[in-house]
Amino acid sequence: MREIKFRAWDGKKMLPQDKIFVEFPEDRYGRGTLDVAINDVLYKYTIMQYTGLKDKHENKLYEGDIVKHNAYGKDNILQIRWSKEFAGFFTTINLMGFPIFSNTERIEKIGNTYQNPELTKNIINYENYEI
Repeated sequence: MREIKFRAWDGKKMLPQDKIFVEFPEDRYGRGTLDVAINDVLYKYTIMQYTGLKDKHENKLYEGDIVKHNAYGKDNILQIRWSKEFAGFFTTINLMGFPIFSNTERIEKIGNTYQNPELTKNIINYENYEI
């Protein structure tokens, strides 16, 4: 069973799971409510889930990470995303049905969408991939 972990982007920095603060504002009865607290977190942060996988250097891979993947002797820049259709984590090149767990030994984490926005211009999607 994989480890369930999250991280969050607050607009300025990446926060590990233990630094994401949840406030329980008091409702009219003087007690904190979980639904309001969860909505507060979702409003303040962009939440990313750990895939349960590591790259070839043992770096943990999260949703939103940008990776370099070597295929057919060529390095491709890809992004890890969650697919609602397949209920799993995929890279931008294989959203059509090839999950990332099939080849992590050829994946190297090089950044993420939020801290390294300059890398997003090089991301290859399955629509524009050429072998």
